[in-house]
Amino acid sequence: MAKRHKGNTRHKRLKKREKYVNDFYAREKQLNKLISNFINHYKHLHYPLLISEYHMMDKKRLEIKRLLSLQSGELWKQSHRRKRFYYKQLNKFKYFYVAWKRRTYYIYLHVRFDMPLRFIKPLVFYKKVSRSIAYTIYTL
Repeated sequence: MAKRHKGNTRHKRLKKREKYVNDFYAREKQLNKLISNFINHYKHLHYPLLISEYHMMDKKRLEIKRLLSLQSGELWKQSHRRKRFYYKQLNKFKYFYVAWKRRTYYIYLHVRFDMPLRFIKPLVFYKKVSRSIAYTIYTL
């Protein structure tokens, strides 16, 4: 017969291993939060776009792009599954980033090039008519 010891079985005596979290996984988790936050803010933008919202989302965009560039540098060391998650994150961000860029283009012109806000309505009209922003700006 085997000995019966209360509470002295081997698996209970061993300490649990500490979880090893490297920077890649921590950034991946942070990217998931930032991207979902960016998407949530994009979906709740005001229709007459506010300059404060543009600045807030621009800061988030820069932080996401910084983290994605850090991730891409270490991507070659990761497994196929991690690469797949990275590209999934990247594609999700790209879709909403491009949509955000199109929606806030007029605020960008005002902030970056100091274009007066009164030109936004004619610019929207000419863009719908001609489909070319460069030509529209030239005609104004």
